[in-house]
Amino acid sequence: ADQEIQLQQEYVSGSMAAETVLHELIHAIFAVATVQVKQGEEHIVSVVATYLAQIIRDNPEFVMWLQRTVVR
Repeated sequence: ADQEIQLQQEYVSGSMAAETVLHELIHAIFAVATVQVKQGEEHIVSVVATYLAQIIRDNPEFVMWLQRTVVR
């Protein structure tokens, strides 16, 4: 099922909006990959990196938004 992260219109800065999206994205990765803290840091970082690479590869519009937004 598709999930959606929605942002409020009023953020103090673009960086705050970008950080919020990345924060929620990592929560989503943990949920989808069923990552658990007890699995250890190296495993968790590896899983998150794999998912982030896929997200970047599959969503060039998101990457462009992130680049534009983080500098505001």
